[in-house]
Amino acid sequence: MKQRIITATLLIGFILVILFLLPALTPLFIALVFGLSLWEWVRITKQSSANALLTVISTLALLYAGLCYQWIFGLLLLTTAIHYAFSIRLIQQFESIINYRLSPCYLQLIAPVLLATTTVVLLRLTAQYPDSHIAASTIVFMVAVVAATDSGAYFAGRFFGKEKFSPKVSPNKTIEGALGGIASGVIIGLLLLPLINSHQIAWWLVIIALIATALASILGDLFISLIKRQNAIKDTSNLLPGHGGILDRIDGLLAGIPVFYLIAL
Repeated sequence: MKQRIITATLLIGFILVILFLLPALTPLFIALVFGLSLWEWVRITKQSSANALLTVISTLALLYAGLCYQWIFGLLLLTTAIHYAFSIRLIQQFESIINYRLSPCYLQLIAPVLLATTTVVLLRLTAQYPDSHIAASTIVFMVAVVAATDSGAYFAGRFFGKEKFSPKVSPNKTIEGALGGIASGVIIGLLLLPLINSHQIAWWLVIIALIATALASILGDLFISLIKRQNAIKDTSNLLPGHGGILDRIDGLLAGIPVFYLIAL
């Protein structure tokens, strides 16, 4: 736990310095996280060299297209949201069917979409507001909502959790924990609203966006857990002492950021 706290503190401090004090380096930092996440995805899905190369090329192509063409960006956002809605069914099948496995083809097809979409959102934000803290504040807001959901779910589940809703995918997650996580995400989101340009969004839509973001982040966590579980992998890598890999930390962000951004649009 001590190592986990130290790593988290250093990581948070580093990210805040990059976002607010060295904004010119933000795109490079996002690219680094993107590249490491792509490497970890190929690793946990145990792709062959040829398939790994195809995944990398496809992801880079979607990243470029999403940055250059608004309609492709919109399609990526929509596809990502549909995937996480569909992941509910995938999780149910994994829980109910003996020896059920996600299709390697599906994992190879969805990887470029999920990784490219979140990366495009972040890069578009930094490009849209290169000389202000608006992009940094928006990124901090979205990350904080997802982090609050994760932490709230952990503590609510630890103190009040009884009913497990996905024992095979993630044995420690409970319905009570999920509800506590969603509540935490909404509360933190409302408290941090001044960070973003929220006056243009109706309050009821903000509430819906926060609930959807928190729920999506939980599904994002479960989806990566499902991949690891079926491939008998504990962590996506060991890059972050006490935390595992990059994907272990951003699994909720891969779902939460695109869903929030889609609703905000």
